[in-house]
Amino acid sequence: MRFAGHKEVVEQFNCICPSWLFSKKTPVTVQEVKAAAAKLQSLYHKDLSTDFMEELVDLKNDFGDSVGGVHGPKDLLQAIYDQELGIMYPEVVNGLLLFLTIPVTVASAERSFSKLKLIKTYLRSSMSNERLSSMAILSIEDKAAADLDKAAIIYRFASSKLKRSKRFGVQPSSAALVAEADRLKLRAAEMAAEQSESSEEDFVE
Repeated sequence: MRFAGHKEVVEQFNCICPSWLFSKKTPVTVQEVKAAAAKLQSLYHKDLSTDFMEELVDLKNDFGDSVGGVHGPKDLLQAIYDQELGIMYPEVVNGLLLFLTIPVTVASAERSFSKLKLIKTYLRSSMSNERLSSMAILSIEDKAAADLDKAAIIYRFASSKLKRSKRFGVQPSSAALVAEADRLKLRAAEMAAEQSESSEEDFVE
């Protein structure tokens, strides 16, 4: 049953598959195209407008005899782009993009949970959700993480705070200096307020 979702999605988007839309062995009528397109549009009404049905019929009528070499949705989308017909069939393009990018399995989610089990072990049971999420992203996107400039990341971390930059012996960032200046100003204001209150109390006495 793992591929039941994939089969269901393919059946839903069958109306924009060239093998069905432009079939010469079993030609489909305009009414059949409209009915299939209306069903798909009702399922994805937030992504496809009602113009989708008419555009699909026009595409079949205008280019049904000149689609040689177009065997799948990706080929059809590429042919539309190559002939600069996207402006004529925007809803058909949306439907093709939706079909080509919609997730039809839960394999990626399963892999993510498998990674979480490896990251959050018994010894790391007190890990916060934010840290767990960050570590999961690094683990799942390991190829992208391997290409990161680790030296730059370490330097950015070390220079983000004044005390930390002193500990690591690096030049503090401008943001760290501004934050430290603001902290000193706030502390000075608090001390001045405390002195003022103390002076007022002495005057009353």
